[in-house]
Parts: sequence; structure tokens; C-alpha cells
Amino acid sequence: MGCQRIGLAVAGSTRSVTTEPSQLISVNAYGDAVAIRRSGEEKTEFFLGLDCFAHAFEVDGRSYTEPLSGLILKYAIEGSVKAVSGNRTVSLG
Repeated sequence: MGCQRIGLAVAGSTRSVTTEPSQLISVNAYGDAVAIRRSGEEKTEFFLGLDCFAHAFEVDGRSYTEPLSGLILKYAIEGSVKAVSGNRTVSLG
């Protein structure tokens, strides 16, 4: 069985963060923001203003576009970590 690696990159107006999923301690969702805790970092990092972006997706042949929210981003991060970790249950919160 092969092992995949992914990185998480979050770009903000003042700085960007790139990390390996194994370094994530928690991801907390807020209306238009996420708070990310990583190992090796003393402070929680907040990324605000997510609702300026939209997330397009398709379900059963229907297309949807939703404003990006903290909850959608948290679930996307958890899904990515789960895919890399061999589909074990992952909850970062």
C-alpha cells in the first residue's frame, strides 16, 4: 500500500502557512474564520475573512456554490487528513 503526502497551505493578507497534516493539533471553525493549532507553535493561528471566497461543489449531478465558511474549511481539512491517514477517523477540534 502506498503512502500519500499532502500539505496544508493557508494564505492570508499578511502571511501564509504551510504545514504537514501530522503537525495539526486542532482546527476550530467560526462563521468566517478558522483557528489552527500546530505542533511547534505556541500560539493559535487565526485566519479570518473566509466568506470572501466561494466553494463550488457538485452532488448528484447538481452544482452548488456556497460562501466559504470556517466549518466548510474545517471539514475539508479533516477530510484531507483522513484521506492521507488511511481513512481512520479524524477529528481536529
